[in-house]
Amino acid sequence: MSIPLLTVDEMRQADKMTCQANHMSSKDLMNQAGLAIFETIKNDVSKTDDVHFLILAGPGHNGGDALVVAHHLIRHGYRVTCFMLGSENVHPDVLDIHQTLKDQGVPMLTLTKATLSRFKETLNQASHLVDGLYGSGFKGIIKDVVAEVILMINESEIDVISIDAPSGLDLENGLTKGPCIIANQTIAIAGLKVGHLLQDAMDVTGSIKTVDIGINEDLLNTHRSQLENTQFIQCLHKRKHHSHKYTYGHIMVVGGSKGMMGAPHMALHSALRTGAGLVTGVYRESDYADHIKTVPEIMHAAYQTADQLKTQLKRASVIIFGNGLGKETIDKDITQMILDRQTPLVIDADGIRLIKPYLNDNLGHVVITPHAKELATLLDMSVSALAENPIQSIERLSKQTGMTVLLKGPCSIVTDGIQTSLSTFGHPGLAKAGSGDVLAGIIAARLAMSDHPLKAVEEALYIHGTAASIALVKTSVHAMIATDVIDAIPQALRDMEAKP
Repeated sequence: MSIPLLTVDEMRQADKMTCQANHMSSKDLMNQAGLAIFETIKNDVSKTDDVHFLILAGPGHNGGDALVVAHHLIRHGYRVTCFMLGSENVHPDVLDIHQTLKDQGVPMLTLTKATLSRFKETLNQASHLVDGLYGSGFKGIIKDVVAEVILMINESEIDVISIDAPSGLDLENGLTKGPCIIANQTIAIAGLKVGHLLQDAMDVTGSIKTVDIGINEDLLNTHRSQLENTQFIQCLHKRKHHSHKYTYGHIMVVGGSKGMMGAPHMALHSALRTGAGLVTGVYRESDYADHIKTVPEIMHAAYQTADQLKTQLKRASVIIFGNGLGKETIDKDITQMILDRQTPLVIDADGIRLIKPYLNDNLGHVVITPHAKELATLLDMSVSALAENPIQSIERLSKQTGMTVLLKGPCSIVTDGIQTSLSTFGHPGLAKAGSGDVLAGIIAARLAMSDHPLKAVEEALYIHGTAASIALVKTSVHAMIATDVIDAIPQALRDMEAKP
């Protein structure tokens, strides 16, 4: 099963509707959240003499959650010290639990410039820190005293547990524009938000656990979800005895140029390893002599004109367009002809810029696989503007064109305009030349065996990420290269194959 993902606003609405349906106040919901977070912490942290919790609370409900956690920790005999961010805008619900703790005799200190030395002293003595400074509503850049506090925390060895989000992380898009707490664990309230996975998030969240606070499950279901390993176990159909190479598709790559023939070669090789029956690279006549011949199963062909290429492509089950094509101008007739064929088409790398004039056409047979800079260029926007709303940007493009759009990144996002999936398969070792070419070939091989482009891309992301993890065992995150991933594809496929 995939895991539903919410936006910050959707979570806010779910909270509101839950309170209305159950005749609860926001304070009641805050108390439920704090109790659920406490139970998770209690299960993870045994009560011993050297356990000392430092609680950091902000002025909003995230701070209130942290103070409720402090209340329960104290009731169960844990040692607790609280620091609260001074503010004129402290929510009344938070003031109530703050007063309760003061009445219990809990050390309650205000976080200011004057108390920084006391905070540092407590930080050095404590074993665990509960971060409740800023939650899902955070936007902007943390400055001044809080920025200094975050620097101290990140330089310390304390075990950090963040409530809903590490303070400084924008849960709408996963960006950290300034100082951000680096957590060992994040406890997500009610459900995962898209910003738990995107962009900077995986560098600061640590492991993530979700706690149930009584939100109606129907309110947590959206058209967005995180892909899970279990979705892909035994998902590949058995190959029939009564079949042949053409049963499993003929993948053809239109690409390659002098000095860049590795790109189509890797796409073809990965397609072959993923199960394609035949693969052929088709290159401009002027570049043909430079094609790579090290894998004998890969076929090669050349063309000079659009008509010659059209004849070659009649054999294709799936076309990949753009890998290694280079920045040279290509005949518009060729791009138009490839798009007009209505053959399932994966457009990657240098092919992406060439389809800009056709974004008002119906491109339902196309899967496009840009990284952020390629997509920003295609959409005439800056990379920073795209980073603010990556999901909305690709959903809009998919609805406009009919394309299945895959935005590659630390968390890749794929959408057909109806359903959107986020994939965290893989690791930073994939930040190497050729990784995208390998993925394009895997996508094409799965498209050849599927009537559902979104499902084919989801399967390809799993294969690509799993193969990268397998390759990591034999190499390292620094040393791994794209061809290592190709070599690991067979092992990645084993668990996906239907058992006899």
